[in-house]
Amino acid sequence: MPNLEGLGLQNFRTFEKKEYLEFAPITLITGTNNAGKSSIFKAIQLLVHNFKDGILSENLDFKAMQHELGNLERIVNRVTMSTFKNSEIPKSQHMYSRLADFHKNNENVSSELPIFKEDEDIVFTFPIKLGGSREISATLEIRYDLKQFKPKKEGNQEVLVSHDIKNIAIIKDGEYLHWSNIIGYMEPYDEPPHWEMHTSINLKKIIQLITETTFVEENEGFEPNEKTEEYFTLDLYSRIEKYNQAFLDLHFLKYKKDGYENFTKKLVNGKSLFSDYIELTENERTKLLEIERNIIVKLIKGKNNIQNKVLDCFKDNFSSPLDGIERDIVKAELKKEQLEEDQKNDDEQNIKAFFKASTFQTTPNSIIFTNLLGAIGKDFSDTVHKKINSLKKVYFLPTTRGRNREWFIDEQNSEDIQTVRDFSAIYLENHPQIKSFVNFWIGKGEIKELDKNGIKKQKGFKIGKELSVFRDESIGLTKIFLVNFDDTKTPLVDLGYGVSQLLPIIMKIAIIAQKHQNIHEYSWNGQEGFYEKQTIYFNPSSLLIEEPEANLHPSLQSKMTELFIDAASRFNIQFLIETHSEYLIYKFQEYIGRKIVSSNDVKMYYFNHPNDVREGLKNKYINQVQIGKDGSIDYDKYFGKGFFDEQTNLKLSLLNIQRNSFIENYEKIKDELKKSGETLDSYDSKIEELNQELATTTSGKNELEEQLNGIKKEKQDKELELQELIKEQENTIDEYTSKNDYSKYLTEIETLVDKSKINNSKTLQYLSTGKFLLENLDNDADFAPVIIQYGRAVEFEMIKWVSDFKNTLDTGSITNWCDTTNYTNKIRQVFTDLGLTLDAHNCNYQVSSDKKVNLFELKNYIQNNPNWVFGKLTQIFELFHYISPTKNPTYNYSSVPLMEEFSKYLKNTWKDYNTAEGLFITCRNILDLRNCAGHTYNNSTCTNDIIDKSTAEGYVAKVEAIFKCL
Repeated sequence: MPNLEGLGLQNFRTFEKKEYLEFAPITLITGTNNAGKSSIFKAIQLLVHNFKDGILSENLDFKAMQHELGNLERIVNRVTMSTFKNSEIPKSQHMYSRLADFHKNNENVSSELPIFKEDEDIVFTFPIKLGGSREISATLEIRYDLKQFKPKKEGNQEVLVSHDIKNIAIIKDGEYLHWSNIIGYMEPYDEPPHWEMHTSINLKKIIQLITETTFVEENEGFEPNEKTEEYFTLDLYSRIEKYNQAFLDLHFLKYKKDGYENFTKKLVNGKSLFSDYIELTENERTKLLEIERNIIVKLIKGKNNIQNKVLDCFKDNFSSPLDGIERDIVKAELKKEQLEEDQKNDDEQNIKAFFKASTFQTTPNSIIFTNLLGAIGKDFSDTVHKKINSLKKVYFLPTTRGRNREWFIDEQNSEDIQTVRDFSAIYLENHPQIKSFVNFWIGKGEIKELDKNGIKKQKGFKIGKELSVFRDESIGLTKIFLVNFDDTKTPLVDLGYGVSQLLPIIMKIAIIAQKHQNIHEYSWNGQEGFYEKQTIYFNPSSLLIEEPEANLHPSLQSKMTELFIDAASRFNIQFLIETHSEYLIYKFQEYIGRKIVSSNDVKMYYFNHPNDVREGLKNKYINQVQIGKDGSIDYDKYFGKGFFDEQTNLKLSLLNIQRNSFIENYEKIKDELKKSGETLDSYDSKIEELNQELATTTSGKNELEEQLNGIKKEKQDKELELQELIKEQENTIDEYTSKNDYSKYLTEIETLVDKSKINNSKTLQYLSTGKFLLENLDNDADFAPVIIQYGRAVEFEMIKWVSDFKNTLDTGSITNWCDTTNYTNKIRQVFTDLGLTLDAHNCNYQVSSDKKVNLFELKNYIQNNPNWVFGKLTQIFELFHYISPTKNPTYNYSSVPLMEEFSKYLKNTWKDYNTAEGLFITCRNILDLRNCAGHTYNNSTCTNDIIDKSTAEGYVAKVEAIFKCL
């Protein structure tokens, strides 16, 4: 896991309500200007400065050079501070009196938790994991409360505000597991200074979490070996080539342990404290429940502690026998025997009883209790101290990183001087992994891959060959030169401002890597008594960088992304980056889309201005930007206008990745559709065989019919699965096209179509996305998605035409025209007059050797309005074409009144009716090819596994020809 897993803030600068940010190995923070993005960095800097040795001060120190926060008034949220100052509610009640009130109100039963939390408190929270390898997720919360006071000065009405630490707690899902209310920092004359606090624990909840969470025995991470150094020495691109990805969160030597093993083994269900007591008698159960209740009440009410540090409140506060709770358990369990002894008044017996007292005795339950509290104390203490210690491995680089100066003088003690001094202390020759990193990025960064001219590609910043450092320790002076590619040297002062901003980042990464580099010895030689081999690895650390893109060309800004990925992958450095660079973000998207970096390894947060949230212009102050596995982001949802308006090569690269990801997903569904179609064909064959067998057999018909019905049911279920796959196929196309800008294709389609005569909500979308796919898929790709989109457009328009036509008819006309006998006789007479041969079945008319048209589709649609099916809609228009008077005007078309009315309606729809009516025959081609594209039928048109671009272009031309006639 990364060094800093996250941070929560309340009433810190722009943070009013409690907000929590989870950090990844790389976290990007962006947003509008003056929205408070820097508050995250300043909060971490403040905590690093104040908690570097634990919590030693009652108040926060705001005077550190790095964060420059100044004073309390500048760190507390303005709205909260104003409300607090003007509030008439007294805030002066001391913690002693609050705890006294709590005990008074809960003398018999603890009905509440003694936690004093308020909205105006300054709150810092950290994610933690308890229970060792059980990994129980919880939150460490540190609170500072505000206090009002007026200076004792006559006529002075000014309200001043101070603060001090109030409470530290561990919380799980809103429930407090462990908490210490801080009474104050005592500095007596005759004793060392110490903290006085009141500490409590919710033991029953902790036990529940421990027993309900599974222990995982495997070791986490891996032991460094001979391949480790090679991994750290390889440049980013060689690692990608070798491992197909960059690992950003490396775990070394983290062996999982079960600190609660002794407790869980001895906890006997039904017999020990804190269980359900199901195996006990009523008297025994009552006895143990009473002991349990007394223990829990005492623990929740807490105990007074005197500690040197606030964090010491987590150390063994309840496990000492002198605390008395263990004695209570023993007394309660041995109560009967004790009463019998107490009845004897003999002095000698009383002396014996003293040495038998519960102070000197134990029971199985008291031992379990003691072991458990000891395990909890160690677990909580180790976890919290580890979390606070992680702040010691945090480093910062502000926007003003480097200055153009020739000599760096130690006495001036600025950030850039410290960076140069620390870098000069690294002897790079002894650290080949760090040296290769520095020289690769400062230099040309040549990799194995060749460009179109057969020359090795260069990935570095091309500043120079290397850095040369001159250091005079005696007078505290440092000078850095850039060794140019011709071996001449240039002082740092003579380099451009952009380079002076970039070099400190590279140097700082090298400094952090060297500080957290560890030597690991392995391959123990038992005979000689030493390790035969050793290698290096890097412990996790964090680097916070403000605007790394400052003064850099866009191409170098995107290259910064690769620098950060390389450093994170090589040196286990976590990056928190405040940025406005779209190029930087695009490049991260590209690496996620290429699956070199996991979308879980990069998080992004967008900050809206707090005033916009208060005024209702924005819903949330902070939005976590969701990055898809293909690198996609809904830019409008998170960023709005003005952030990602520029089209760059990076975005084009991202679009290519998204396209490839779409094709991969589409092909999977296509294969499933093919298999489903083949299965349906096999069902048809079985059904045909059984029908023939039924027609010829004279016995066993019942069994055959039962078998036939079973196969028909299986076929019906398979057809439902097929429809779901078709829907999934369409959704895949829609999801992909929605991520892309197809506005120019929409404009092109709008020149072909009269928008007033179509279903605007769908048809324009399908036509324009189909056009987008036609232009953007690779020439050798399957262009079936183009066919599907254009086919859907035709389908939606057919639905519109038939639906609108029905709305023009009154109920009487529908009843008269749709009379089955009248309709059948008249339409069959028309076919006879046309000299077209009828099929043997009354309901079908054969228009060619292999195609049939249902005679009653239009009638049925007008009468019943069933679900629209593309194939049946096509048959309506095909039928209309064959019996149309414009096809053969010598025959009396008026003999079929419903078709005549439909003709009149369509004449009002089409501006060029004769041309459009002649195009209706293409509906059959449109249907066949779309079915082939969807792979829903084994049709004769499906001559290849894919639909090529020329076939798709022909299809598009036919559909657009129909729409041009509207």
